[in-house]
Amino acid sequence: MIDAKDVRLHKPTTKDVEWAETNYFSFYIPEESLNGCVYVLTRANLGATLSTVVVFRGFQRHQWQALHADSRMHLPMPDGELDDYRLPNGLHVRATEPPRSYALDYRNPDGTEIRFRFDGLMDPYDIHDPKMDPITAAADGKEFSWGTAYKGHFDLTGRVTGELVLGGRRQAISCVSTMDHSWGPRPEVGLPNMSWFHAHFGEDLAIHCIFPCEPSGFASYGSLAHGYVLEDGKVYGLAAGTGSARRERGQQMTMSIEVTDVRGRVFALTGHSVATYPWTPWPAVVAFHSLNRWTLAGREGYGECMDVFDVASLDRAV
Repeated sequence: MIDAKDVRLHKPTTKDVEWAETNYFSFYIPEESLNGCVYVLTRANLGATLSTVVVFRGFQRHQWQALHADSRMHLPMPDGELDDYRLPNGLHVRATEPPRSYALDYRNPDGTEIRFRFDGLMDPYDIHDPKMDPITAAADGKEFSWGTAYKGHFDLTGRVTGELVLGGRRQAISCVSTMDHSWGPRPEVGLPNMSWFHAHFGEDLAIHCIFPCEPSGFASYGSLAHGYVLEDGKVYGLAAGTGSARRERGQQMTMSIEVTDVRGRVFALTGHSVATYPWTPWPAVVAFHSLNRWTLAGREGYGECMDVFDVASLDRAV
């Protein structure tokens, strides 16, 4: 079970330099085919932090085609805790009602500004809690496929409201999105591959999934690792799921997903990319990132997909 203290830094359980703790927040403006993401990874045993702030629009093949890209690999650990921290790249994140609600403020010297509130529509979903997650309950202690990097992990769907200032233009941000927070030993190379995505159809319906995603079956996903349905304010863990994607040079263009929740309800949804970007959170990893327009039983929604791959494995597959 996740509570307010899990927003703060977790004491490393090992002296391994690969111990990491992360924050991820995102937003999108569908009518602009625009997606933005804010990522922070701290390594307490090294006293170091990396942070990436990216905004992209439409279909992009190269990192340098982002509307805004601010990637810092060598920042100091933030003073204080992750419930209220500032970084030298101009990012300030504060938990206003931990663990559900946050305020984010980012200001870059080039004039780019990102400000929004994230207000959770649910309690954080703990993928390791068998009372929440039927797959964890059935696994009887077996490790999740992304291993130690998700030794601690929660996902949280919420309402995002704020504004983006980019190139002198001010735009409103109003969407439903999903954030996450992870802690555990996370190697820089050799991570297992995974897909992390969500589809939001309003505040009353959202679906979030984590799948393994191997280059040897690059157009398909394996069996569902974890996920949930948020429906009318209640959360139902996903018990099973399958999926596939049509790709161009590794980037997902269309997706077909079918998941079954703990109630036995089946959700079949299809996603079509409206924006793509090859995001590199750190040098040995590429996350093929897309903003998808999703359809489900006549409803239309939006959400991100990140297929995260070790670069060495991609060299053999793409």
